[in-house]
Amino acid sequence: VLGLTATPKDEVDRNTYDFFEVERGVPTYVYEYDTAVSRDHFLVPYYNIEVSTRFLDEGVTYDDLSEEDKDRLDDDWEETYGEDAEVPEFMPSSALNSWLFNEKTVDTVLQDLMESGAKVAGGERLGKTIMFAKNKLHAQFIVDRFCALYPKLPGGFIRRIVHGDDYSDTIIEDFKVKELPVIAVSVDKMDTGIDVPEVLNLVFFKQVHSKTKFWQMIGRGTRLCPDLMVSDRLDGEYLGKRRFFIFDYCGNFEFFRQGKDVAEGKNPESLSEKVFKRRVELAAALQDAAFSDGSYQSWRGELVNELAREVNELRTEPVRMAVKLHLHAVEKFSSVTAYQSLSAGDVGELEREVAPLVASDELDQYALRFDALMYGYMVAVVSDGQCDAYRRRVLDLAARLQGKMSIPQVREHATTIALVVEKDALEDVDVLTLEGIRMELRGLIKFLIDGGPNVPLITSLSDPVLSRREGEAISPGEDFADYRLKVSRYLAEHG
Repeated sequence: VLGLTATPKDEVDRNTYDFFEVERGVPTYVYEYDTAVSRDHFLVPYYNIEVSTRFLDEGVTYDDLSEEDKDRLDDDWEETYGEDAEVPEFMPSSALNSWLFNEKTVDTVLQDLMESGAKVAGGERLGKTIMFAKNKLHAQFIVDRFCALYPKLPGGFIRRIVHGDDYSDTIIEDFKVKELPVIAVSVDKMDTGIDVPEVLNLVFFKQVHSKTKFWQMIGRGTRLCPDLMVSDRLDGEYLGKRRFFIFDYCGNFEFFRQGKDVAEGKNPESLSEKVFKRRVELAAALQDAAFSDGSYQSWRGELVNELAREVNELRTEPVRMAVKLHLHAVEKFSSVTAYQSLSAGDVGELEREVAPLVASDELDQYALRFDALMYGYMVAVVSDGQCDAYRRRVLDLAARLQGKMSIPQVREHATTIALVVEKDALEDVDVLTLEGIRMELRGLIKFLIDGGPNVPLITSLSDPVLSRREGEAISPGEDFADYRLKVSRYLAEHG
């Protein structure tokens, strides 16, 4: 009598309309995705981020392979199809990810996701992501390449979820409610029926041939998540999930002739990038004769050592694609000697080319937010800039910490907190004093957050990127959007 479906079928052998004896394509009642997104705001829209590589677009020729890969392919082909079977000279893109895996192609996809995907924790960590893989071997290959590319990330950051794997249902539950895993690599296991509002990125790393399934897969990202702090290339950092990103590497949108809103813009500054830039500005400012005293120069030396260490880590294997594009600057500033006399050009090069590449090892995003605030305050002090806004924010945080003296870790720093709150204590303050305050209080900011601290408890062909197609994105257009963004940023900075 009554049939409800999110994705009605109109196929010859399976047709929802025929079953209920209604006209094909004309259901009794329909509630469209566009209505839910644009009018009623029950769901969030998707935006596309596109990168095409030659192998995924055009396929692979036999001559592309190394001699070692040719020998292995010849042996496998002969074993599978017989001694007289000849290996084809051209293998279409559909062969890639089925039985021919290429390291550089998978690496390109993973690095693009990590750099351009929507993020959380002030842009420090990728948001929840589902990656749709071709088969079990492909899924495992993706996991293996990710672990090789990002060895510093915690174990379990990425997990394979496929039918037949032990504890796959447990991993899905962890993906829903825990911080880890962040990336779920699925083969037909998470295409439908999985409801995780925190999902911000979907990666189509396989060709889909059913439009019903295609829309089911898109649906994994559409859920609202109003309490999630998100950072993306369209709006920077904001409160409340507004959209999700789709990375389609296998032409599914073209196959289904589905329209796309392509996300244009530069990836927003992460907290690590902000902190790095402000340290660079401080290191340059402390070259002035006014700071020739030994204590200032000793601190400058610490700043420089930390800057050089972070840049030098970018050179360690495996070197990311984004780093290779700026390798000259990375090589130049990986040595302490490059910071002995920073020019305005050096500062610009560091901020423009190197800063977006760095990633802090700090797990406490609230400590990192406080670092960004305090370094900004210090830059304003040494450059005779406007300090009032910084001073008010630091006073506000210290006053709130005074209300948390029941927490032992906060009580240990009661003297410093009282000093900061004291009237006029931050008037004409010295940068070394601010550095001392930063060091003492950075680990306490997490206690101001409701709910407690949020601390995280086989070929190698070079596959060139053909294009990065980015177009105009559509903004929601509410009259109060700017005010809401300012409030979101204020809440983010103050916890």
